[in-house]
Amino acid sequence: MVIAINFRWPVPEITVMELPARNLDDLVIERPCLEIIQNSEVIDRIQIINGLKEGNITRARNGEHIGTIILSNPF
Repeated sequence: MVIAINFRWPVPEITVMELPARNLDDLVIERPCLEIIQNSEVIDRIQIINGLKEGNITRARNGEHIGTIILSNPF
């Protein structure tokens, strides 16, 4: 799943367990969505990219690691 938004964050990869542990005031994704990702049997990761930068959506769809990948678990 690719979510295209305007977001800057220098974290290439993080798990849904690590995000709430950072106690951030605001997240790029709603906290209930993190729980859905964590409990899903079909979603193992989502990729957060800057969809306003030309070519990023295509690059992400082609499998290139850009932006931040949020993993359902570290394994």
